[in-house]
Amino acid sequence: RAPVIVLLHGLNASLASFCTLGEALRARGFRTLTFDLYGFGLSASPKGRLSPDLYVEQLKDLLDAVLPVAAGVAPTSVFIVGYCLGGIVA
Repeated sequence: RAPVIVLLHGLNASLASFCTLGEALRARGFRTLTFDLYGFGLSASPKGRLSPDLYVEQLKDLLDAVLPVAAGVAPTSVFIVGYCLGGIVA
């Protein structure tokens, strides 16, 4: 039941921004969740306007889908960390 830390990247970045940090957090017993916000990295850009509200909805949908089944064990806590655009979404 390790805590989960969700890492949200900034503008013109991708989930690759967190390779080193993710490894360090996992080595200390945390579970991590990273993904590319719409329109960045390997994520396609949806039709319509990109906005912080859209990214918040993306995060909510992902958490609803992933957290209840992550490793078959619900986390004790979820922390959301981001920088730049990711900080606004967090």
